[in-house]
Amino acid sequence: SCALFQECFRQALQKKRNHLELLIYWDEAVPGNPLSPDLSRKSALWYMSFPDFPVTFLDTCWLTLALCRTEDLQQAEEGYCKAMTILLRRIVSEVKDGFTITVGKSVELVLIRKVSFLADGDGIRACTGSKGASGKKCCFRCSNVLSGNHIAVPGHEHISSHAVERFEPSSSATICSIATYLRGINVASTRAKAETTLGWKASALQESFLVDPNLKSWIGLSDILCDPMHCYVSNGIVNQEIGLWWTNVLKKSTASIQNFQQYATCWSQCGPDTFDMKKICSGKLLQSDRDYRGDASQTLSILPLAVAFSQEVLVEVYPDLSLEIQSLMALHEVILAWMACKFHHGQRRFRCAGCHAEKTCKKFCRNAWLGSRSSQATLFLAFTATIF
Repeated sequence: SCALFQECFRQALQKKRNHLELLIYWDEAVPGNPLSPDLSRKSALWYMSFPDFPVTFLDTCWLTLALCRTEDLQQAEEGYCKAMTILLRRIVSEVKDGFTITVGKSVELVLIRKVSFLADGDGIRACTGSKGASGKKCCFRCSNVLSGNHIAVPGHEHISSHAVERFEPSSSATICSIATYLRGINVASTRAKAETTLGWKASALQESFLVDPNLKSWIGLSDILCDPMHCYVSNGIVNQEIGLWWTNVLKKSTASIQNFQQYATCWSQCGPDTFDMKKICSGKLLQSDRDYRGDASQTLSILPLAVAFSQEVLVEVYPDLSLEIQSLMALHEVILAWMACKFHHGQRRFRCAGCHAEKTCKKFCRNAWLGSRSSQATLFLAFTATIF
């Protein structure tokens, strides 16, 4: 019934000869008044779209696939992993032999060639069984990356390392071996230590789609994608880098927040939406020794302002800030590349940012993998609307 969705489908079928990739996006939301949220209504939502569509950043191109109350998932043992696995099994049973749709006046047989899963860090941990930052091996995609104080372990790299070429990818076989090993440990304390060391939760991993033999040919480790909005601008790397940049600006220069605000008001925002330029640079959001506290839109807005302020006001007068400014500029180029991928579908490969990858601080190992699927789209919708 939607003309845009139908046209996207038609173009994708023509381009991929009816063999499409299915993308599932997971997030949690609380409906109702955002100023007075009722957490009992918090729900997990699964959306779906097709990365082969010429447009993926519009609400129209996404369908709500499933919804479940968070409290129901939490009451069930490993409810998140079980729900994800059951959903994938049902999808595969429905699409394994193809399905037909009507596009215009013709009937087309659609074949799904693979399934991908997109979520933020919390979603990936909840739906796969990974322990994330609480595990010594903190990256679900790596087999030799460590966190914490484990800096000089032979054969391993610390998460802060810039030598991403030495990060060794894990595999489905490795994950299955870990699941078997953890299942064979009967002593709870020993199993807990092994979980921390290996980076996987035993009970959750047993229910995970990653060890389901019937899903092995449909989705694997390389098909789990990190939502770039959460990686970068929703309490992510950009928020951290802005906070570090501002901390050093206050330490190494005489610039004040009033100077930055005055500079910001010299700029006018493009587009129909307007907001107070001074507000995004306010002392409530921008503080020394703290991450930038703005939301995703505010973070995306302050980054180019900070770069311009650095280039036009700071860099020549305060050369001691050159390294901080270079880091911020490199990160800005990465964000520009991401936004180009987001809004210009033909440029959705992340290669354009590859030359800057080593210049940016690797605070999250998962970001090093954002461009690993060079032959596939890795960056998709970052601002999916919550639909109930």
